[in-house]
This record gives sequence, structure tokens and C-alpha cells, in this order.
Amino acid sequence: MTNRFKLKGLQLILGKSFLILFLVTVFSANAASPTLNPDVAKLALTCKVWGFLKYYHPVVAQGKVDWDKALLKILPAIQNTKSPTELNALGLYAIHSLGRVPYNSQDNKPKKSHFNRNFDLSWTDNVQLFTPPMVYVLNRIEKMHLVQTPYYAGDWSQQRHIFFREKTDSSLMYPDENRRLLDLFRVWNVVEYYYPNKYLTDKPWDMVLLEMIPKFQYASDTMGYHLTLKEFCTRLDDTRATLSSPYLWKYFGGRLPACQATLIESQLVITSHHDQEKSNNDDLRIGDVITAIDGVTVDSLMARNLRYISAGNSSGERFWFNRWLLLGSNDSMKISFQRKGQPKAEKIIRRYTFEELFPTQDVPDVKKGVKIISGQYGLVESNDAFLPENAGVTLDQLKGTKALIFDLRFPASSAWYAMNYLLAKRTPYANELDPDFENPGKFIWQRGPLKCGGNWIGSEEYYPGEVVVLVGETTGNFNEYVGMMLKAYSKCTVIGSQTDGSQGNLMAVPFLSGVNLYMPTEAVFYPDSSETQRIGIVPDIYVEATIEGIRNGEDEILNAAIAFLNKKCAQETPRD
Repeated sequence: MTNRFKLKGLQLILGKSFLILFLVTVFSANAASPTLNPDVAKLALTCKVWGFLKYYHPVVAQGKVDWDKALLKILPAIQNTKSPTELNALGLYAIHSLGRVPYNSQDNKPKKSHFNRNFDLSWTDNVQLFTPPMVYVLNRIEKMHLVQTPYYAGDWSQQRHIFFREKTDSSLMYPDENRRLLDLFRVWNVVEYYYPNKYLTDKPWDMVLLEMIPKFQYASDTMGYHLTLKEFCTRLDDTRATLSSPYLWKYFGGRLPACQATLIESQLVITSHHDQEKSNNDDLRIGDVITAIDGVTVDSLMARNLRYISAGNSSGERFWFNRWLLLGSNDSMKISFQRKGQPKAEKIIRRYTFEELFPTQDVPDVKKGVKIISGQYGLVESNDAFLPENAGVTLDQLKGTKALIFDLRFPASSAWYAMNYLLAKRTPYANELDPDFENPGKFIWQRGPLKCGGNWIGSEEYYPGEVVVLVGETTGNFNEYVGMMLKAYSKCTVIGSQTDGSQGNLMAVPFLSGVNLYMPTEAVFYPDSSETQRIGIVPDIYVEATIEGIRNGEDEILNAAIAFLNKKCAQETPRD
């Protein structure tokens, strides 16, 4: 598995002012250096100024001009400028054409509790990049307080569902070069001003801009362009940052075998069956280790596609690789595999469509309740065990038990309601940030922390026992919230492996074609304001599955939980 996450701290230190240094160097007397591209520098600076005006200039921010069209009109002239003086003059001309910026006499000091780690407009003061008139105009625009509802981004429903208002055209799946740059400028600036976790990316966001400009310019065809869009999305370093492009299905394929394979101990291991009969036909067995697919080793496939994997940490990487490695377009695939006690072998197995493997069926009734283990521990098996209409039956089952086990490796909405039977008082479990639309780039702490528990009405006592939470790379978003709630219970112990650390509502950011980047627009923290992004839930007891355990049909994480509880309960049992 890659060690790219270990580089983050160094990159943040070196990259904070990299773009400004780059631009200053390019525009200096040493601009002829072959390692620096002045054309990329001009486009990067144009992108930043264009985005700043889009969200801060009173005329542009209210949607009174077609700002996309304005960029396309001025780009050729920008690319033909020969010096910073020419570039500044062209920029001033464009800004003045919008009309005079009104003077703001109001005190514009922040009146809200802002989170400012993403906010940095100091580049607008750089006299090595801008002439004094340009610095003056940019500063005056920054000081404008945007009282009116902004046009391009807002929570118009007032329900924390943020929308980005951008023009799209489905015929532009592969636009011309200038429109590809427009595509990049639009979405790069959305992330610049509205992605709350931007400060946590491996590469500083300005460096991503420098990297992506030539990739967008020189994407040679539709497939290459959409893979570039996907590569751009991965630079958010967020497991839930996804791209809706149909070309990704063409690249990765939409067919898969009858088995599920998972990365365990850095090897791809068959862990379950989508369709037992079809798996039997191909003689696919749990515990088989797949070493190559169609003649390409699994390690090579992972290295080849790593740049298209959106992940905040190694758990997020595994999550996506587990879903993509066996995908393909052909109805068959050749695998090299190793079965326990047997020599390495190869064979052809079938791939199926999703409809063939997962035909539409009536959803069976879900069990309402818990499974009692060893007469002492209640393993919550259903999603509705603690719903008000089922809680009485569940609590009756739990009488006399010493612990509850919640398995957050699978959907576990029941745990949300369980907090009302664990906590007598409303208890903080998270803080969240929302964008401040009046001050793009800044974020606001919600009023007070999110709380759980304390809503129970009934005659029974609160559950007094231990709580164990099972987590892993499949513990995503909602279940991470649930895990944070359960951690608010004083007798909670987390067992398993680190979760992917990506939470918050996903919002659609459209590219020109209507293909969307989905990204969180909220940031989630623990009540003490410590981060969860890219960290997730870190277990108290670290346990991962092993190949031998999979072959023996064991759930080693659950077994570790039972062993922990047995030891703890034995220590607490009074001796005669």
C-alpha cells in the first residue's frame, strides 16, 4: 500500500506559498528558466483572480454578467501578454468594464465565529505580481461585504443543502481547450472557496492548480479528459469525493465476477459471494488469493490506477480498490490465484452484469432485535432494533446482559436511536462547520455542538453495561457519525481498524458537460474541535482480518470484541 499520506506534512510546509513564489520567479528576469512555464503561470494567476471576482465583486457575484463567457472572451488576449505589466493592464480593463466598485463604509470586521484556516487572500497584496492600481482595486473589492444573496452558491432551501448554480451543456463531454480551462477554473475555485477541508489536502490547493492546467489543456480525447477530471477529484484527498462521469464505467468496466475480493494483508482475497451458485460454477472459494488479473499483477493494477482513487487515508484506498479491482468490460477474465496448500494456478472465470448478480427482489423482513452471545452480550443485528416501536422488545432481550456490540462495518442506523437508552442527558458528540456565503472562503461554526441521547421516555432503566463498537474501512459517513455518538458513552470501546474519515452532506459541483464532482461542504469535528477528516474513528484496540482467519470462516474483529469483554467482565466479577 502506498505511503503517500506520510508526505503530507512536508508538502504543506513547502507548498503554502509555492504558487506566489512560482509566479514571481516566472515574471522575474530569470523567466527563461526551462523548468518554469510562464504560460502556466499566467493561467494560474488568471484563474485565481477570475475566481476571486466571481465570488467577491458585487456585480459578478450577483450573476449580473455571464462570467464564463467573459473568461472565454479574454483568454486569448491573456495568453498573448508578454509581461506582468501587460497582464495587469488587461486585468484592470476587465474589472473596470464591470463598473465602479462602490465604497463600503460599514465595519467589515468579522462578527461571526469564523474558521479561517482555508482563508487566505494575502496574494492579492503581492506587489511583485500586481501593479499598485491592481492591488488597490483587489483590496477594495475584498472589503465589500456581500449583503445580497450570492448567485453562484447558496443554501437557498435553508436546510443545509448547498447548491452551485453553473451553466451546463451535455454536448460538451470533450470541450475545446479554452473551455477545458474554464472547466478547471470553475471547479477549482468552488473547492478554493467552499470545500471546508481544503487545508488538509496533501498538496496545497495552489500546487494542484499548477499541476492540473497542462493536464486539462492537453487531454487528447474524451476518455482522457474524463480521466483527468477524475484525477482532479482525487486531489481533494477525500474518500467521498466522486465523479459522476459515464466514461469511468467505460474505463473500469461495468461487469464483475460472482465473488467479492478484499485487500487483506496487502493481498486480494476472496471473502464472500455475490451469487453462491455462480461462484461454485467457477470454483471460486473463500480464502483464495488472486495475484493477477488478465496477466497483470494486482500490485501493478493498483499502481496504475492509484491516481484515480479518492481517499483520505489508507482505509479509503482499500475501500475503493476493493470495489474496482475486479471490474471489467469483458464477460470473462483470467485470474492467477493461490489456494491454501496448492500450487499457483490460472483459470478463466465469468463476469456478470449487476442485473445478473443482483436481480430485483422483494426485500425480506428484517429481524427486529439482537443476538445474545454466550448469554452475556447483545450483538445488534438489525437496523431497527432500537426504533421506538421495537425498543421494548429489544430491551427485554437485553435484560441481564453485560454488554452491547454494535457492528458499524455494516449499516447501523439502529445505533442512532440506541443513544436514547444509553445517555440520560443530551450529550455533545460533534461540531460542524458550514460555509459563510457572505464571506466566501470562510466557514462558520454551527450554533452549539450536535448532541445525542436524552430523548427516551419510558419506565425502564437506562442500559448500564459496556458498549463495544466494531469499525473498519467500510464504516463510512453515517456510521462514522454513529460511532462518534457511541464514543460519547463513557463505557464505550472501539475495536477494529481506522475508518476512512469523510463525513458531511455531499453536494454536486457541475463541470461544463453536466458531469458532477460530489464533495462534502461541511466539516465535522469532535466536541473538543479535534479533526475527524482523514482521521475518522481510530480504534482503541486495533484488529484486522487475516487471510488465515478468512479461510477458517472467522470474524476476527468480532472475536476480539468477545475476548475483550470476557476479560473485562472477569476482572469486574467479585470473587467469593
